[in-house]
Amino acid sequence: MKFFDSTPPFVCCGDDGTLVAVFTETNMQVFSAISGRVLHVFLQAKPVGGLGQNTLLTGFESVAISNSRQDENTLHVFDVTNFKEEQSFSVFQQEDDENFLHVTEIFMQSKHELFVAKKTKIDIYCVEEGCILRTLQGKVDDWMQNINICSDGSVLVFPKSNMVVMIDLLTGERKDILPHANYVARAFAVRSDVILTSGSNTIVNIWDLTREDVRADKGKVETVLSIHSIPNDLRHVVTVGRLGINSHTVTVWDLSTVLPVRKVSGLKSNYIQIVNDRRAALRVDNRIVIVDLNTWKVINVLKGTIPDFAFASLVDIFPVNDRKEILTFSPTQKELVMYDVETGEQVW
Repeated sequence: MKFFDSTPPFVCCGDDGTLVAVFTETNMQVFSAISGRVLHVFLQAKPVGGLGQNTLLTGFESVAISNSRQDENTLHVFDVTNFKEEQSFSVFQQEDDENFLHVTEIFMQSKHELFVAKKTKIDIYCVEEGCILRTLQGKVDDWMQNINICSDGSVLVFPKSNMVVMIDLLTGERKDILPHANYVARAFAVRSDVILTSGSNTIVNIWDLTREDVRADKGKVETVLSIHSIPNDLRHVVTVGRLGINSHTVTVWDLSTVLPVRKVSGLKSNYIQIVNDRRAALRVDNRIVIVDLNTWKVINVLKGTIPDFAFASLVDIFPVNDRKEILTFSPTQKELVMYDVETGEQVW
């Protein structure tokens, strides 16, 4: 077994993230997030790209779905609890090739449906049958990526040029809304009627769609890099922004008042994972620092190190086991390791 030198593609699945599907350089393995023991090896699953960077991988409960080196446009459905490949299916039809489409993103909202974004459209597949249930057809100048679905699964949003595209997942109705003066880089649906956006104007915008004027309430000038929800807390969101070359700020926003309730500036790190409603994990160089979300005081520093960098959009810090532990990759041990959030000690 040989892992990549940097963070490998992996996804948490099973009940409450108790199983992990991870790619090594030669196969995909399933192991227990509780014991760290390898439970099964799918030899037929091969990573795509020299460092696995073109691997598509997603999961939900007992299902993990990925492409493979043999044909990167074919998705394989794995049952990670019974350790078998259920089926495989191609995500491209002849009309896709004729329109020069390619897959930009895959994700699951339930065990039965797979969303496959193909630049100008999203095909929603039945996981069991491998057939297309419905298609969310975009426009010829769309580039569907950085997609977000609100927590109740009612609407899907993605940024497009200087606006936001919102699609009603029940009716399929599309709206190009919230025109900005500048380019929109990210859109986040807190609820179906509350949207956060950020872009080249370096301002965080919180939009209340129930208001007739849909006024944008603006935060402090910064380039927003990411937006995070807080588990079990629908009232607040967290943004990470850049104020300078090596200076970042983390802001906790109250969505009911559209005001920042906590702001921490001068941070060197721009990578954050919200562990639970009390803790956050910061990547600082090659270490993981656990901080208190309320006071922002450092609770501990995890004992091991992590790679100095990760591919853009590749998550390499995973909260697991009821969000009491963190799963990440150790460059020294060349394997995935688990740490206790409160103590910082390596569990396995």
